[in-house]
Amino acid sequence: MHDADDVTAYTPEVVREAEAVHVDRACREDDPDRLMRKAARGVADAVLEMCPADGATVRVTALVGGGDNGGDALYALSYVALSESVGAAVALVISDHPHPRALEAARQAGARIISASMDEGDLCADLPPTDIWIDGLCGTGLKGALREPLARLVDAVNEQAQKTGALVVAVDVPTGVGSADGACPTHAVHATRTVTMGALKTPLVLPPACYRAGSIDVVDLGLAADLEQAGSGGRGLAGDLSQADRAARPDEYTQGEFDARPHATVRVLTCADARRCMRAPGRLDHKYTRGVVSICSGSETYPGAGVLAVSGAHGVGVGMIRLDSTASVRTLALMRFPDIVCGTGCAQSVVVGCGIDDERLSHARDVIIDTLNQHLPTVIDASALPLVVELSETCDMSSAVLTPHAGEAATLLDALTDRSPSRTDIDSCPAHWAAELARASGATVVLKGATTVICAIDEGGLPLLAVNAESCGWTGVAGSGDVLAGVIGAVLANPQCAVDTAARRVGAVGAAVWLHAQAGIQASGARSTRTSPSDTRSDAEDVAKLHEAKNPSRPIGQDRAHHGVISTFGGGHPIGAADIAAAISPLVGTVLQRTTAS
Repeated sequence: MHDADDVTAYTPEVVREAEAVHVDRACREDDPDRLMRKAARGVADAVLEMCPADGATVRVTALVGGGDNGGDALYALSYVALSESVGAAVALVISDHPHPRALEAARQAGARIISASMDEGDLCADLPPTDIWIDGLCGTGLKGALREPLARLVDAVNEQAQKTGALVVAVDVPTGVGSADGACPTHAVHATRTVTMGALKTPLVLPPACYRAGSIDVVDLGLAADLEQAGSGGRGLAGDLSQADRAARPDEYTQGEFDARPHATVRVLTCADARRCMRAPGRLDHKYTRGVVSICSGSETYPGAGVLAVSGAHGVGVGMIRLDSTASVRTLALMRFPDIVCGTGCAQSVVVGCGIDDERLSHARDVIIDTLNQHLPTVIDASALPLVVELSETCDMSSAVLTPHAGEAATLLDALTDRSPSRTDIDSCPAHWAAELARASGATVVLKGATTVICAIDEGGLPLLAVNAESCGWTGVAGSGDVLAGVIGAVLANPQCAVDTAARRVGAVGAAVWLHAQAGIQASGARSTRTSPSDTRSDAEDVAKLHEAKNPSRPIGQDRAHHGVISTFGGGHPIGAADIAAAISPLVGTVLQRTTAS
C-alpha cells in the first residue's frame, strides 16, 4: 500500500509541452542531453534493481529506435554496461538515425552495437539471448499503430520474454502504447516495468493500455510547476472517440484523440484519497454523527448479496447500518452482524440493488426515487441498474452512483444513447465509455474491472476521471461487487466525506474503490512484483561513480533518479468476497493511523 500524496496522470501532450521548456533551456546552456541523461539514469537504476541479488550476471539488450526514447535507451545502456552485474550489454539499433551522442556513449562504455535494417527479413529471427530488455523503440510521439516490421519485432520480443522469463523495462511508455484515452492496439510491448519521464501519463494508468505497463516508476525531471500550470487550464480528460471508426480500423486509429483538450488529467487513487474521507471518532461522537447507511439489497433468490453488502459497509465503521430486505436475509445478516438495524429510517446514504430479484424491484424503484428526491448519495448496483433508464428522465441523478461492469454499462448505454456498444467495445476503452455513461445518466459512474474507472461530469461539462491502478486478480470473485457497493455507501455516509461537487464525489467514491481493492490485495496475500531497490542500490551508486569518472562532462548524479508509483501484484491465494470484507476494517485502521501520524 503506497502512502502517497495525490497522484495525477497527464496526457502525453501536456508532458511533452512541459518538457520542451526544459529541453530548450538545456540547449541554450549547451547541454542538450541533460534531461535525456537524467531519464536514462532512472532506466539504468530500474535495470540494476532487477538484477539477481546473488551476484549472477545478466545480459541486457536495448531496442533502439530513432527518437528520444532510443537516446534514453542508449544512455541507459551506457550506464548499466559498467556494472559488474551485467555480463553483456547489446544495443539492437532499429533506425538509420539513432541519437549520435547517446550511441557514442554506449559504444565507449563497451556495449556491443548491432545495426539492423528495417528491411531485413530476419530482423525477428536472430534476437540476441537476453535476460533484460530495454524497450526504447517508440514513445508517445508515435502516430497510429505500429507497422511492419516493427509490429512483428514487438511480437517476437514479447514471445521471447514469455518463453524465457526475460524482463522488459520500457522507456517512458511501452512501444505501441501512447493513446491518451488508454486504448491499446494489437501490437504493443508487454513491459515488466515502465520508467516514465517527468510525470505519470494517462496511457499508463487507463485500461487496457495500462495492462502493458507493469509496475511504474517516474523520473522527476523538475516539471512539477509547469504541469501544475498546465493542469489549471482544465480538469477533465475529454474527447469524442469514434468507436465505429476504431472498430473499422483497429490497428490504424489516431492516437491522442483525448488530447483535444490539452490540459487533461486523470486522478490516480491512493491512500491519501481514503484519508481525506475518514476520521477516527472522537469522545463526543455517537452513532448518528458517525453516519448511517441504509442498504436495500438481497432477496429470497439471492440472500447472500444483501449480507455481503452489509459486511462491506460494516468494515468501514459507520455508526449504524439499516437493512431493508426480506426475512431470510435479515436473519442471515443478524446472525453475522447483530448490531445492524432491520427496517427503514433516516440515513446519510443508501445502497440499492445487490441481489434484488423481480419481486423486490418495484420496492427498489420507490427507494431510489425517494432518496434521489432527498439528494442523498444513492449507490445503484446490479439488478437495480436497469431502473436508471427510466429514472434518469424524471429524477435528478447527480447524487446517484452507478456501479456497472462492462456488460451492464453496454446495456445502459444502448438504452440511454444512440450508441450500441458491445461489452468488447467497453473493454477496449473504458475511460471513454465511463464518460459517455456519466454524461448520459447524470450520475457518477464506477465502471468496474481489473482497473476500475470512476467518472463524473463537472459543473463545466467536462468529465472528471479517477482510476484505481493497483489490484490483484483474486478480487474477481462472486459477491465482490456487493461488498464494494456496501463500502461505497458507507464511505458516502461518513460526515467527514463532502460530496457537494463532482470532484468531491469522484474523490469519495474513488476512496471506497481504493479501499476495496487494497482489501483484496491484503486478504489474498498478493505481493508486489517490484524488486526492492535495497538489493542492488550500492551497485547502482558504484556505476554512477564509475561513469562520472569516465565521463566528467556528463555526470549522472548520486541520488536515486526515479521513484515507484504503481506496482503490479502477483502470488497470493484464493479468497472469497467475505474475505475481502473482513480485510476492510483493519485496513481502515491503518489508514486512520497514517492520518494521525501525518
